[in-house]
Amino acid sequence: MKTEQSVHSGHRQRLRERYRANGLDGFSDHELLELLLGYAISRKDTNQIGHALIARFGNLRGVFEAEEEDLTDVENMGELSAFLLRLIPGITRRYYEEMAEDSLRFIDTRRIIEFFSARFIGRREECLYAAFLDENKRLIQCTLQFTGSINAVEIHAGKLLRQAQRSGSRYVVIAHNHFNDTNPSVQDIASTRYVREQLSKFGIELLDHVIICGSTGLSMKESGHFVKAY
Repeated sequence: MKTEQSVHSGHRQRLRERYRANGLDGFSDHELLELLLGYAISRKDTNQIGHALIARFGNLRGVFEAEEEDLTDVENMGELSAFLLRLIPGITRRYYEEMAEDSLRFIDTRRIIEFFSARFIGRREECLYAAFLDENKRLIQCTLQFTGSINAVEIHAGKLLRQAQRSGSRYVVIAHNHFNDTNPSVQDIASTRYVREQLSKFGIELLDHVIICGSTGLSMKESGHFVKAY
């Protein structure tokens, strides 16, 4: 007679075989969660848990961006399972960061937006990143400059200047995220003007300021807002 654990084990094996054969094509959201949670929950029906998570949070994004304490409110979701789900956005962000850095020159706005978009995956507050470039506009390093509130981020020109000088950068590109749209605020435009002025005094050019919202982005330089920053 099959035990409950052996039934779950057989079903999970079939899910793994489906994935090996066809990747994630054909998997529903709850089945993806079922497959993933099978590595953290050995004695429970992860199919039911997957359904419950989607019912509670709406979709995969809602699940992966939920707080751990909210995830553990779902029946049979423990601390380890919640922690596993919260790892996904961070791992995804790291993967796309490394992929975007490969042989990137900062001369193509579309690729620049893709590069920075990866860094905001799973972020729940406004953040500012800076990419420091050599004379050929190739990436030297990209660093998180500031993490702010849900609707405000600070730009510290002095910190940018020090990092640019230490890294031998000729150009800098900065990017921060919005949650409603990519339209720059009055503060965004004023901050950009100030940073450009300060960097230019030392022969360093602020090449662009990019605003990211979800998977879309706006180049302040290309949109005409950069002109106002002089």
